Amino acid sequence: MGLQRKLKCARAASRGEAPIHLKPLADKATRSVFIIEYLLLGGAKIAGPNYHNWIANWLGLGVYEEDQLLRFVQQLCPTGNRCGKRFAEALRWAEQRVEAGWWVATWQDQNRFPKECPKVLFGRGRLDSDVRWLAVLNSRKPKLTSPDAQWLAALRQALADHAPGAATGIASSFGTTTYDLLTALARQGDRPLCLILPFPLEQLTTNEALASLLTGKKPDLALTCQSAILRCSRAARQFCRDQLLVHLADDNLALEIRTGGNLHTILQERQTNRPGGLIVFRPTARDPGNAGNFSLMESFPTAETFELKKPPKAPPTGEGAAAPGLFCQWLPTREYWDRYLYHYTRACPGPWPGQSYREYLLALWENEPLCEHTALETLVRMLREKRVRASNRITRGAQPVISWSARPPSEIAAMRRWNPALIRWTFEPYGIAISKKVLLTIGAKPAIYAAEEFYSRLDGKDRFRYQRHAPPACAWKQEREWRSPGDLALDERCRRHGFIFVNTHADAEYVARSAEMDMPIMVLSALRSTPGPLP
Repeated sequence: MGLQRKLKCARAASRGEAPIHLKPLADKATRSVFIIEYLLLGGAKIAGPNYHNWIANWLGLGVYEEDQLLRFVQQLCPTGNRCGKRFAEALRWAEQRVEAGWWVATWQDQNRFPKECPKVLFGRGRLDSDVRWLAVLNSRKPKLTSPDAQWLAALRQALADHAPGAATGIASSFGTTTYDLLTALARQGDRPLCLILPFPLEQLTTNEALASLLTGKKPDLALTCQSAILRCSRAARQFCRDQLLVHLADDNLALEIRTGGNLHTILQERQTNRPGGLIVFRPTARDPGNAGNFSLMESFPTAETFELKKPPKAPPTGEGAAAPGLFCQWLPTREYWDRYLYHYTRACPGPWPGQSYREYLLALWENEPLCEHTALETLVRMLREKRVRASNRITRGAQPVISWSARPPSEIAAMRRWNPALIRWTFEPYGIAISKKVLLTIGAKPAIYAAEEFYSRLDGKDRFRYQRHAPPACAWKQEREWRSPGDLALDERCRRHGFIFVNTHADAEYVARSAEMDMPIMVLSALRSTPGPLP
């Protein structure tokens, strides 16, 4: 059974139910909640469950007249008598929100969401539309995403099989690669979009990263349990985001779910309390990252499943490739290595410099060239531009610099380590070597490793060389770093007095085919273990 037909079956099984199981409060009740919100701004923040229980108790009283509301709030308001002075402001603020289309809603049936918190949701957009919402669930992935990842192939297939009509929308969120990709795809394809926000509704228009994904268009529906007066941890907000998404969506598509993780727990709970609307991707092999899929299929045998279609046969990797200008089959001597400085390329999780987050996600979706942003692709991009670009992202001061190392690729194993702060290896076996003599003519100099207080004593023209040295927490001397100010054009002189280095012959073929750079390529894995004649 195709995915489109499965989704139709899931819809038929629950036909007649409201797509979103919420009911908006009456105008007076809505204004009363917004008034409470305003009066509590600036005071001590409140734990989420306490706040939601308090709001539920207030709404249960059913008394929303202004004088009664003021007396109620004064009992709990941490700002005391200021509540009375600010009450007129609160009334105007509440009115502005209502006029802007904001509303507050409660559950039609609390059993639809079998949790004590949240009791209310804040939202914008239509609750009474005929759109049925499809949520896509995917356990957190590494920041560096391969366009050939199995989950991405499954998502492409699922959305291609799924009817793109206005009756089916994407229920998504913000803050993971999967959610952000779905949000960007929904806006690009003009699909209806429902966003469950992990932050207050105010940030729908102030969060620049989210605004980039939305490309100036508002979501058809936006919901959140968060408020500016709540004290909820980041982990709690993320859990609530996922929980609301699963319970509010009509159909849940599980891509790759870890066993025992939040998504696995939430999906199990949803299916136990309200069966149906579950579609599970069946991976080609079981591993820790997708074991939850198999657990869901075992626990809920009526869930719909689908597998990847057989992918088309890929063309040979060497097709159309130019013969790389390989050189140096013997391990060079120390004398040879010392002639050069080495710029090691690294993976670039997320957008390239100058690329928007949305452009990055859509390039990944379309599997455009160099969209994975590996260290090898970073090298190819640099060679295509014929320029090594300077940056000040992880150095002190405003001067953009290029980082070089005096340690050659033959020593990479000794200096390579995992940098948890940057989520990448400090060195990978890809980069470019340029003659030290050439780099000296453009101002390259060794880095200055020193304590924090030494920076202010450096001459202004040398501050670009500063690297904080505070062992053992911050110790980078083993890299023997050099720095050159500004970009470096890979002109004829650099090409005549430099070379490219990569890890394997396949890497060399890829560079030769993709970069069109007339520089010799050294294949590190092909170097023999004993020094030989200079190349």
